[in-house]
Amino acid sequence: MRSIKLLLILLLLFVVTDAQAFTFRTPLGITIKAKDTTVSQYNAHWACYEGPYFPKRPTHPNSNLYRIGPKWANIDWSIIDDYYLLLSDKYNEAGHPESLVIWIYPLNYNCKDESSYPYSYEFSYPDYGCIDGIYPNANTIVIHLGDDPGQLWDYSLNNPFCATALDWEMFHYFLYWKGDSCWWDEFNPACQAKYRAPSELCY
Repeated sequence: MRSIKLLLILLLLFVVTDAQAFTFRTPLGITIKAKDTTVSQYNAHWACYEGPYFPKRPTHPNSNLYRIGPKWANIDWSIIDDYYLLLSDKYNEAGHPESLVIWIYPLNYNCKDESSYPYSYEFSYPDYGCIDGIYPNANTIVIHLGDDPGQLWDYSLNNPFCATALDWEMFHYFLYWKGDSCWWDEFNPACQAKYRAPSELCY
């Protein structure tokens, strides 16, 4: 009986740990979270082979031969603070960085992105299907790092986080806290005109 209780406690700890295996707080106070499975997938996904079309894919025959890609441990999460401060200024809204949580979701390899970028994927989100990012509530943003590793490396095609949905989801976030009704209406051309690109960071 005692061993069963111990086993149940260990199992509960494992589940809780897996649910929030990675947590990081940026200097500005933004919290970054990811499940352990997301971290493992990231490191496998970005285990690379030479050439411009670099991410590891499930069908690539040499995926285990090359380990030259970026690693999760090397991501500089403080770059997200740079995005936040720049876009806060553009939207004339301070927001609440100490309350903001950014979740990094794992890719779903069945979710092919509609972009022309080769081997581009999305994640799946309940009730929304395959997407690149979502702003599900007032203080939560969800993105993935399957098209952009969030760091510079030998084959970078852009600055960190520039090929993610981070800037678009911050569009929703800042308009929400500004009290602008366009915060949810991303398909309205008049609302789309309020989008502010982080061009100073993504050139």
